[in-house]
Amino acid sequence: MLNLPPAMPLFDCIEHLEDGNPTVNQYLANITLNRVSDAVLIYELAVDWLLEQRFSENNYKTYRSELTTFLYWAFEEEQIAVSDITRRILTRYIDYCCRPPADLV
Repeated sequence: MLNLPPAMPLFDCIEHLEDGNPTVNQYLANITLNRVSDAVLIYELAVDWLLEQRFSENNYKTYRSELTTFLYWAFEEEQIAVSDITRRILTRYIDYCCRPPADLV
């Protein structure tokens, strides 16, 4: 069983983004096996998109933060693949952002 904080950073700084992280890899494997079958693919696509931001540090940091929050919500709170999110489900994400759980603040 993984002993992880309520939410953890999923993406390293841009210089190390492609290096991989064993803790994140283990977390994603667990999510893929137990809740969201394409979590690893979603993560890889997010990494690819973040790499496109490598020439703008501010964009990278902002997008990295937002992606971490969004993927945590999708994988942990909703236990849903990004491809299955509807407009109605997305409104729950907005509510979540407006009133995040106390242990994440």
